[in-house]
Amino acid sequence: MLYFLMRFVKDFSVNLYKIEIQGNTLQTYAIMRKYVIVAVLVVLNYSGKSYAQTDRIDSLLQVYTQQPGDTTKMATLTHLINAFMYRDPERSMAFAREKLTLSQKLEFKKGESLANFHMGVLQNNRDHYDSANIFFSRAYDLAMNISDTMRMVLAVNGMATTYLNTGDFSAADSLNDINIAILQRRNDEYRLATGYAMKSQINKEQGNLIIAYNHALEALRLMKEFDKPVRMADILLQLAVIEQELGNISDAIEHSKEALQIYRTHGDLMYQAVLLGNLGDLFTIQGNFNEAQDVLQESVVMADSAGNLSVKAGTLNRLGNLYMLRNQFNQARIALEEGLEITSRIGDLPGKVAILNTIGMLYNKTGDPQQAIQSLNESIRLSEQVNLRPDKSKAYLQRSLSHESMGMHQLALSDFKMHKELSDSIFATEKMEQIEELRIIYETEKKDQEIEIQRFHIELLAQKEKNNRNRIILLSILLVSSVITVIMVLVALRQKLKRRKLEHEITRNMLALKKREITTQVLHIAQKNDLLQELKEMIQELKSECPNSNLQKRIINKINIDINNENSWERFQSYFEDLHKGFAQKIKDIAPEISPGELRLISLLKMNLNSQEMASVLNISQEGIKKARYRLRKKLGLDTTESLEDFLNNIRFS
Repeated sequence: MLYFLMRFVKDFSVNLYKIEIQGNTLQTYAIMRKYVIVAVLVVLNYSGKSYAQTDRIDSLLQVYTQQPGDTTKMATLTHLINAFMYRDPERSMAFAREKLTLSQKLEFKKGESLANFHMGVLQNNRDHYDSANIFFSRAYDLAMNISDTMRMVLAVNGMATTYLNTGDFSAADSLNDINIAILQRRNDEYRLATGYAMKSQINKEQGNLIIAYNHALEALRLMKEFDKPVRMADILLQLAVIEQELGNISDAIEHSKEALQIYRTHGDLMYQAVLLGNLGDLFTIQGNFNEAQDVLQESVVMADSAGNLSVKAGTLNRLGNLYMLRNQFNQARIALEEGLEITSRIGDLPGKVAILNTIGMLYNKTGDPQQAIQSLNESIRLSEQVNLRPDKSKAYLQRSLSHESMGMHQLALSDFKMHKELSDSIFATEKMEQIEELRIIYETEKKDQEIEIQRFHIELLAQKEKNNRNRIILLSILLVSSVITVIMVLVALRQKLKRRKLEHEITRNMLALKKREITTQVLHIAQKNDLLQELKEMIQELKSECPNSNLQKRIINKINIDINNENSWERFQSYFEDLHKGFAQKIKDIAPEISPGELRLISLLKMNLNSQEMASVLNISQEGIKKARYRLRKKLGLDTTESLEDFLNNIRFS
């Protein structure tokens, strides 16, 4: 797993300040030195452990010596590059070259792009901006060929830094804005914080301090969401510089001390050197010379250990100013001469001009105006070469003092006029910069308002679209629910119809069964009666031959009893009532005087039996059936035209 930590390593500009001592105006100048460098600490987490930058370097080196030359080793090399970047830049560069060679051997474009980026960072830290830009451009081309957005962001950031360091603020700001837009789309708040930090530095260098301060606060707000103490320290350092330039010395010291503690914890030598130098200026402004001297001397040691000669030279210039304030002129001369030698050796013209001005001030202070003029002449010549108007103005002022002390009043007046002209020009430029800053703030606020209005409209449209989608979804749900409900109702109705059909079928079958049972019962009664009647007639024939036989009488009586047995009729009535519930009661309601025998006849008529069948069941003759039907019609109130069977079949009963 690959983690990218983008860190903006910054030195900063220190203000010119003026201190009044015993009625004499003594001007001391701090170095206007700009080091805004992008360094990337790429932390690769490869199937095993991830290593802390400060606590496990020995473990990293041990793993490095044991690993084969594959992508796993490149991950360890990245750790080592970052671990030594500010402790031992030469060793870090050696690891970066090894990573580049290994990436090319394995044809691993991502590793090759990142190795070029690291080498650009290391060159940028040494003030080799042209070389740095070559490496950053290679890193960008490799990342673009493999469509790796984040490595492209890193490379663009590196190029923006070189433009910033060379004073092309417009190009730096444009490139940084591209990165900010990409990071906003990716919702990458950590790297977005670094983008705002860069934007703050760009505006600071242009003199837009309020804008720079606001961007630094935004960077700090975003960075607080992450456990990145070193990156927090970088932004705190940036805020300290801005607070100092705004004149808020106490706030600047507070931010600086907080950042210094973090750098000490993480062993960041170069940043300690930069920050200690700045603290020396702040303590000097407060008049705390002892503490200022302590931190400046420590800054020199730290810069020397980190191998950053520009920072060392700048701190030596600060020490020279401080020694002059304390009237320690010999120590001041030693510090300034060492600083001058360093700036001459590394080609740091702005730093050299600043030290030459301080040396001129020292010679004026010690009563050697001729030596002062030599240093100041060189300062003016170099200032014109690199267009350093503030330093040129200071040089003319000091040279006018030299000429004045030598009695060359005309030359002194001429130099003072040049100083005044340059100062007025610088003042006018500063005013223009302030006006431009106000314009930028106004345009920014106006743009922010327009963006806010656009965002509101976009949110409103998005809400409308969301409402429409919700409405469509709701209607779809209702439609689906309705379809499901209709289907369920149809299924339920179908099931109900099936159930009713089944119940009807069962009822029909039960009625058919009952009808068969009652028919069977009626036929049984008829057959039984026919059989008993036949037996009775046979016994009566025997009676003529044996007239006095008691046995015959008993048998005939028994037969008569069975013929008229009510049990069979009761069973018949039970079956009939199950089949035609309430029928008998309805007949009784129509004809209350109807007899049980007539009810039996009606039941048989209801069953559609013919006269012969009814005669057998009732044990009467067919003529008796006719008479019974006649009597029944009268009781039911039927005339001769009405059918008895139709009447009975049309009776509604429950």
